[in-house]
Amino acid sequence: MNSKHLIKLKNTIVAIHGERGDFWWRTLPKLLNDLALSHGLTLQAPFEELTFNYVLPVLGPNREAWVLKLGVPHYEFTREIHSLEHYNGEGCIRLIDANSIDGWIIMERCIPGARLVDINDKKQTIPIAVSVMQRLWRPIKNTEYFTPLAQWLESLEQLNSKELLQHLVRKSLRDFIFSRSQELLSSQGEQVLLHGDLHHYNILQHQSEWLAIDPKGIIGEREFEIGACLRNPLRVVEDPQKTKEIADNLALIIELTGFDRQRVLSWCIIQAVLCVCWYCEDKMLEKAHQLTAFAERLYSFLLI
Repeated sequence: MNSKHLIKLKNTIVAIHGERGDFWWRTLPKLLNDLALSHGLTLQAPFEELTFNYVLPVLGPNREAWVLKLGVPHYEFTREIHSLEHYNGEGCIRLIDANSIDGWIIMERCIPGARLVDINDKKQTIPIAVSVMQRLWRPIKNTEYFTPLAQWLESLEQLNSKELLQHLVRKSLRDFIFSRSQELLSSQGEQVLLHGDLHHYNILQHQSEWLAIDPKGIIGEREFEIGACLRNPLRVVEDPQKTKEIADNLALIIELTGFDRQRVLSWCIIQAVLCVCWYCEDKMLEKAHQLTAFAERLYSFLLI
């Protein structure tokens, strides 16, 4: 990983976590060295395109192919550990060891590790994504370890209080978000453990199967899961051909899942605007503008 990528990762971590993130980054070399000694790990160069966490391939004490993920300890990191424990290798990468207090996870490495996003044929990728979802969707017993969908959506309240968001997201769309999210939350189907961010970058090939990585650990109905899959990789929605691709992808997902189109589409719009709120929190304004345009295009689909 070159220094430019490392600087970008550091800046993102500091922007999100402040002084705590800066301290974590400065102590990262010691943590890596301590883990290498305590777990018999051989550390390799970190992966490219890291966003919020420091992730690198490692070899275990018996030359096992593993991945080490480190991040500033916080509740989302803890939820990921509990999610990996719940899935236990079924539809999701297998957990080897973890420590939520120190903020690290050791997990099995996907071999060959091809990303679903690198396959261009949506008639292949969408059925694969849906099949991974369906393997993950199982009822849970220990609900206290995870975040209910209503709580996950709390950042939407910023649409009423943040001037930037009110400028980005027009009033008719904001009104739709508030009214429709309450309707959907009050009429949810069976509650299962959702991945919460299951898009094409988070599905990797492992031997003869495809597995999810980076689960968020959200409790809600299955229909909510579709949002991340539909919007990633993000389309240039001003292009009519790309807009048709989005509509075609949605139609294929509905065909494969049997879900109600209007319900799925509503959740996709809500989830896109939720991400806009998060991007504004993290001062990632270019992505916030892109996702706002995407949400507007999906909103227009409701009339079709």
